[in-house]
Amino acid sequence: MNGINPEVFDYITPMAGASRDLVELADRDQLSPTYGCFYYPYWRSKSSDYVNARCQEAVYTLALLYKNDYPGVSCRGREEIRELAVAGALFWASLQHSDGSFDEWYAGEHGFAATAFSGFALSETFLLLREELSSKDHEVIKKALSGAAGWLCRHDDLDKINHEAVGAAALYSLGETLGEDRFREEAERKVKLVLDRQTREGWFPELGGVDTGYSFLTLEYLSQCYLHSRDERLKDALGRALDFLAYFVHPDLTTGREYNLCGNSYISLLAGSIMGEFSPLARSLFSAGIARGNAMVQLAQDDLSRCYHLYNGLLAYDHYRENEGIWGRDRRELPFKGDPFRRFFPESGLAAVKTARYYAVSAGKSGGLVKVFSEGGDLSFQDRGYTLTAQDQKSRSSFRLGPDNTVSWSDEGEMKVTASFREGSYYFPHPLARFLLKSISSLPGGYLIVKKGIDFIRRRKNASFQLTAVSGRASSRRLNRTITFKDESIEIVDEISGEVGEGSLKAMIEVEVKTNGLISTRPAVGDEARLSEILSGSGGVKIEKKITPHSDRVDVDYSTL
Repeated sequence: MNGINPEVFDYITPMAGASRDLVELADRDQLSPTYGCFYYPYWRSKSSDYVNARCQEAVYTLALLYKNDYPGVSCRGREEIRELAVAGALFWASLQHSDGSFDEWYAGEHGFAATAFSGFALSETFLLLREELSSKDHEVIKKALSGAAGWLCRHDDLDKINHEAVGAAALYSLGETLGEDRFREEAERKVKLVLDRQTREGWFPELGGVDTGYSFLTLEYLSQCYLHSRDERLKDALGRALDFLAYFVHPDLTTGREYNLCGNSYISLLAGSIMGEFSPLARSLFSAGIARGNAMVQLAQDDLSRCYHLYNGLLAYDHYRENEGIWGRDRRELPFKGDPFRRFFPESGLAAVKTARYYAVSAGKSGGLVKVFSEGGDLSFQDRGYTLTAQDQKSRSSFRLGPDNTVSWSDEGEMKVTASFREGSYYFPHPLARFLLKSISSLPGGYLIVKKGIDFIRRRKNASFQLTAVSGRASSRRLNRTITFKDESIEIVDEISGEVGEGSLKAMIEVEVKTNGLISTRPAVGDEARLSEILSGSGGVKIEKKITPHSDRVDVDYSTL
């Protein structure tokens, strides 16, 4: 293992192996018109009629493999790795629109994310390989990088704030790659825009709400901006963000998929490895993430994420190796490992509680969703509330985000929530909508019309189009929930109110116990028929629950009054 920490070795070996396997996603036929394309649905299965330019980010991963040594693979100096990285960069350049932008989700998108993320990755690739490029390839790629940089200077995305942070990191890199001070100045402007929007609690708003996973992604790219600027204001902002986010690092080293606005569960070990230079808390985050061993699940869930994210896994290792001396310094424990506390964040509506028996988080704005991890075990308990299905077959749930939901907190560790039962709005574009999208985007300036429409809808719904379900219309039925976090247990009192005369209702009690991330039991299933009967008759009901976590089980006492 060449003196590498065993846990770090176990982290990087599968990461490097998955990175090497990216070559299997690429068109490797040098005579093919799509040589170097990493978007498998386009060049291989022919199921897509456009190329997602972000898949070309895989070339950065290959460039890192070509230039550096990683355990478990023998790719350094391998000619095909270099050739494929160069071919992928040239193919990326061929995808560029005349204005400098690229597409990700549909043809003619001119997407900010596609241009920022791929611009960053290809700029870093160019820095690694430019001495080995032919003069022709050098000019083709450099021209495309310059076009992407110019486009990013002219555009901002302050709704999806992580995009703006990525754009800043891309411009810092492009400024260095192309020797253009004006790109660095634009990067500084974008960083300021992001920091101006950081909340008092430390998180970065995503579509106007809290998403701890996307805040970690923002933290990741702002950390890379810090490597360029060494700016003290940015350093302070990074620390404040991590101080908040650390409370929502679960013991299984994930964050709030169930309660985040966009459902992102990402935790950035790259941010931890960069910030470890100055942050004892970041050193603990990186070390805990390495020890947990779930980085591959986060970075390589599918072909898209492998192309998008594996280089960040390699970079985290590279920063660790470059600064090995810092990991023995003092650390500040992550909250789930520290002393008992009760903490509420009113802006986000999130709470975190640590006792000797459990670690819990609760999302007040998601109807008082509660997630509990037993101390010293692999068990977790989750109570999302209730889903009621009426005779019209419409289902309405108490855990949907809603502007009329209210949250309060007492110093004794009691959260009170009022939430509407809301429909879930499931978005799958109709074939006609896809046709119109493609047709309008192909017209001169048509993409601007499409983008304005998409931005209007996502602002109105406070949701990304990549989400399957978002909060829909509210019903008259309400949930009043009181959660009391005691030292040994959690007590929940729910009162469901509503009008009599709604007809027959089918109730689901959204309670589950998970072992190693998979549902093992749904302890309240046997009580659903009784709850359905009561709600169908009286319209209202009171329910009491007591959750007592143990290392090998979670006891749930349940009563309907």
